[in-house]
Amino acid sequence: MKRPNYAYPEVLKARLPVPVHDDMGVNLSTDGAYLMTESHVRDGNLWYRHDMVGDVVDPELHENLGSNYKHFCTLDWSEPLGKEVQNPLRRIVFHRYGHHRYPMTNEFFKKSDRAIGALGFGFERDDEDDKQENGCTRVAGQVRWGERHKSANWSTFDISGLDITRVVISYIPGQKRIAKMVFQDKLGGSINDVFTFQSWEGNEPEALIHEPLEPPDQGDGAVWRFVGLSGSFISHPIQNQVLARVSPIWKKT
Repeated sequence: MKRPNYAYPEVLKARLPVPVHDDMGVNLSTDGAYLMTESHVRDGNLWYRHDMVGDVVDPELHENLGSNYKHFCTLDWSEPLGKEVQNPLRRIVFHRYGHHRYPMTNEFFKKSDRAIGALGFGFERDDEDDKQENGCTRVAGQVRWGERHKSANWSTFDISGLDITRVVISYIPGQKRIAKMVFQDKLGGSINDVFTFQSWEGNEPEALIHEPLEPPDQGDGAVWRFVGLSGSFISHPIQNQVLARVSPIWKKT
């Protein structure tokens, strides 16, 4: 009789994924945006919000919205793993979302109009022939085909030469979408807004939370340089994508 092939408990334990938690106890072990960004960390050289800003990942997203998460990290393009050549980020283009007007459209997507439907990214060493209409070569999220030539529906932020020291991200808890992003620099001791994207018109919505993010002062004189973004879009096969979670990334120089 063949002996059963049972694994010892310590062997089984070693095969299981090791839970990773942030300071608030959120399990990041299966968070795609965190895992993509963390793969680029070397000796604490990056700073970003590990659990991202926005509503926490919804495990029932597919059941509730027929959707899933699409994660991204711009370092995959500007600093690809295993390659020495770097291609610094130079431009971010914010494309506004517009829902398909189908009778069965979910309320989430109807209410997401004017939110962030896609982010275009351009880099210093891009080939001119590879650039799209928005001057970018990479995109996170999805730009509807009919919107590709409508520059009125996107906002361009050229970051070349800027020192982004803080990013303020705003959202309304429970709505699963990013409502506003403000990029700031610090000159002469004062904080200045250099680019703002917001999804609403008129008065600021009630219950909006503003979360300012900036790298820590560790007392070692280190200089942090803004290098990109990571996050997650809510993706639907018909209704396209809406930015749900995001974090800026700074790198120690």
